[in-house]
Amino acid sequence: MNTKDWMILFIPIACNGLIIWFFQLHIKRFYERRDKVLDNRKNIVKELNYNLINLQKALYYLGKNSDNEDHDGTKAFNEVTTEIQTLKLFYDANQTVLMNFSDDLQKCFLFWNQASDLIRIAVLGNDGRLDKQSWIKFNNLHKNLYEITLTLLHKCCNFVNLDN
Repeated sequence: MNTKDWMILFIPIACNGLIIWFFQLHIKRFYERRDKVLDNRKNIVKELNYNLINLQKALYYLGKNSDNEDHDGTKAFNEVTTEIQTLKLFYDANQTVLMNFSDDLQKCFLFWNQASDLIRIAVLGNDGRLDKQSWIKFNNLHKNLYEITLTLLHKCCNFVNLDN
């Protein structure tokens, strides 16, 4: 075999090797980027889960203290307000990632706005006391908000567990 025969034999092998190497590099980069996006999404959902747990604790504290007539609920109400504001800011910053949770989060914010409007009216009109009908409405809104928080927590857990 002369030199030309060796070149005809090895040049296609070398070219095929380079093509396979470039293809492998491209596939590797694609999967690395995809994994990075999935990890980022998973971290955002974990942070949402953490914020929801804090909100759930504050709602529990508000509900527990609302049964006690001697206790001033201002501190518990302010704590829930702070957690809702934190959750709203987090949702606004990560809205594109949290599309699966959008409807429930919007309901959560709507119920809280209605509940805070009831409290605002009570503070301005009745020396900080709710009448019986407003109290029942506030308790229903509180219950709905707590249930939506539980639903969101279950969705977060399912989302994180499905990606594993």
